[in-house]
Amino acid sequence: MKLLGYFKEIDGLRAFAVMAVITFHFQKSILPFGYLGVDVFFVISGFVISQSIWKRMDEGRFAIDDFFMRRFKRLFPALALLVISTIFFSALVLPKQTIVLTGAAALAGVSNIALWGLGHDYFAAPSEWNPLTHTWSLGVEEQFYLVFPFLLALLSGRPLVRLVLALIAATSLAAYLAAGTSFPTAAFYLPIFRFWEFLSGALIFFVPRPQREDKWSPRLWHCLQYALLAALLILMGTNGLPEALATVLCAALACGLVFASSRQAQLNPLLCHPLMQGIGRISYALYLWHWPVVVFTKLLAPPGLLLPLYASATLATATLSYVLVERPLRRMTWPCRRERIVLALPAAAAASAVLIAGLWLARPMLYLGPPAMLERYFLVETPCHAPGRDGLQTCLRDAGSGQGTVWLLGDSHAGSFLLALRAAGKSMGMGVQHLTGRSLYLSLTNRCSAGFCQEGTAKDLTARMAAVSKPGDVVFLSFVRTRLDPNLRATFQASLETLTSDLSGMGLHVILIEDIPKVCGEGEFLRSTFDPTACRTPLSQSRQGRQLLSDIYSDIKRRQDVEILDPHDMLCETGASAEATCGSWLNGQLLYMDSSPHLTAERSAAFTDFFLDALRRVRTSGQLAR
Repeated sequence: MKLLGYFKEIDGLRAFAVMAVITFHFQKSILPFGYLGVDVFFVISGFVISQSIWKRMDEGRFAIDDFFMRRFKRLFPALALLVISTIFFSALVLPKQTIVLTGAAALAGVSNIALWGLGHDYFAAPSEWNPLTHTWSLGVEEQFYLVFPFLLALLSGRPLVRLVLALIAATSLAAYLAAGTSFPTAAFYLPIFRFWEFLSGALIFFVPRPQREDKWSPRLWHCLQYALLAALLILMGTNGLPEALATVLCAALACGLVFASSRQAQLNPLLCHPLMQGIGRISYALYLWHWPVVVFTKLLAPPGLLLPLYASATLATATLSYVLVERPLRRMTWPCRRERIVLALPAAAAASAVLIAGLWLARPMLYLGPPAMLERYFLVETPCHAPGRDGLQTCLRDAGSGQGTVWLLGDSHAGSFLLALRAAGKSMGMGVQHLTGRSLYLSLTNRCSAGFCQEGTAKDLTARMAAVSKPGDVVFLSFVRTRLDPNLRATFQASLETLTSDLSGMGLHVILIEDIPKVCGEGEFLRSTFDPTACRTPLSQSRQGRQLLSDIYSDIKRRQDVEILDPHDMLCETGASAEATCGSWLNGQLLYMDSSPHLTAERSAAFTDFFLDALRRVRTSGQLAR
């Protein structure tokens, strides 16, 4: 096989791919499938790495240790700089613990597996506001590099190489198509479902070259490239295609472009334009830095300056990274003895991981936002919030109070009221027991698949309450509006009515807590932690958004002896001089820890009198045993 040289068009294709990804992450509506630029990179990587390995094999100088050191020099230093810098700036402005986990996983080459394990949908808001989500693709690439050189070394010089690669690629593609519907997150992140794209590029390299001179004129090759580029751009700008179909079409078009770029003799004027070449050369740095830049600019920059700040900051950080880190270290002569590589690679990763862990541990001192954003202990660290197995037995037990017990049940939004209920219960001489998480809601909607209702079903809860509660105790139930699908209303309402009826039948006083305002999405909420005016919703609109849940509560109240408490308006500005609105702040106090929203510890405690009044009404009515 005739070995191929450097193709300038490949750098032009890299430029096209990275610009598509950057455009998508800044404004999805422009290129709904712009993220497929990553898939173009996968195809290019398969082609280029095959060319590099095969050339060295043909010359008799291929060595695995040399290969891994070259990959390490190419990828790790710039990645380590990115991760450390991003963790530092995240500690200043983003109170998200998943960022440090993603960063550590990225340094170990497994961020794709970590994101899959955490259940992070690449297209969901939490992932969009994790400035290291994009490192998933580097994880896939690095995992491919761990396998591919051994495979080629095994097949080196054998005619079976194309057949074996084609069979593996076909198997990987079939697995991707099969998993796309049932396991979309796994199909997106895990390497077995992505290797077919790299191998497609590799197969382009191994396609036999004709012995005779190509009869196609350079103009025909250029027309083919332009047609394929136009088709790829149209695909990326199309909305509504199934993701799997779009991915396969993108890979096919990328293969065509790589094939055309490697066969024609005359340079393509567009792909080889100096601007495209310059972007292509720094494409790795551009890819690394564009995502953190877009997260931080959207969070902190004035809306009117988003685009110029995003473009200039991305170009500046990428250029500096390329000039000061990536290019010098790639050109530097590194010792490549095996024992040094075995020690150097994990040592560098471990040192970087220790540094980012130290930065994150220091975030209470570094964080520039409201301190209340970091005070999550009362919700996520309480042993009875999503306690898992045996939660019913360990969390719901006789409080031993002569004045009775307050029971708090429901999802995590119920847990937001825990501090207030504890204080109110103490004032009344009552014990407080709680069990919060997602199990009860899933049970009430008949969705307790294996492992998803570890605290037990509603039926289990009823049996436990019958064993540990006493007549006259008070039960508070609370659920969030956003999980309630209209299609599940009938199931949820019937199950909740059964639960409240059973609890009332035990002589317990049941109180349903209406949902609090849902004011904005993830991005607006994070901006509001620095700009209190960034996240506001009319009060009437917020009420309307929870109407389905309110109607269910009202229906139950008409048929049963239950009470409804509504804290909604206490979290909104209701001045007579202006339209009532709900936001993230009230009277200079941050209300929520996140966009879900969950109340801050300070705001939860502020509801003490609200719940104290409710408990006093119960006692006054004679429904609570004296």
